[in-house]
Amino acid sequence: MEAKDMKELQELREQFSLINEKLEKQAIINEALIKESMKEKISYVEKTYKLYITAVIIGAPILILFFAIYKASAALWIFGI
Repeated sequence: MEAKDMKELQELREQFSLINEKLEKQAIINEALIKESMKEKISYVEKTYKLYITAVIIGAPILILFFAIYKASAALWIFGI
């Protein structure tokens, strides 16, 4: 009877070992996917940030110039200068 129990115990250990190995591999795959996804998201945020900064650097002087000209032309028109 003990030999049969020992055999079953050994089989259970092997099964547990196999399941444990599969779970460890799965966790590594999931961790790698999470890291890859985060890199893509950070890259997107960085690109968007750079685009906004560029738009502000280019757009701000143009808007200032536009409003300066518009204000001057509006003053000329209103006051008849």
